Amino acid sequence: MDNRAAPRHKRRMTCELRYEGHKASGIVLDLSASGLFVQTAARPEPGSVLQLILEARGDTPELDLRVRVARQRRTEPRLAALVPPGLGLQILDAPGGYFDLIEAQ
Repeated sequence: MDNRAAPRHKRRMTCELRYEGHKASGIVLDLSASGLFVQTAARPEPGSVLQLILEARGDTPELDLRVRVARQRRTEPRLAALVPPGLGLQILDAPGGYFDLIEAQ
């Protein structure tokens, strides 16, 4: 059973994570009004607050979000192609354009 606060929408877009002086690239796999999952090798601790920059796409400009790490998904290196490592992120602050992106089909 899925107990998420909001329905997830499958998307695939590049992003950048910034935290504690680090920068890491990632790929958003799904998103919702309350959170998103990013495939990345970055490992900020759960509870950490990050800046997430979504790449500009079509008519949508670059979007800058403030997020909190809700969970980490670690994967054995030999299984990474099947189960990508990443971060479950809770949205703390997002511009209106982010919510437009969720609804875009």
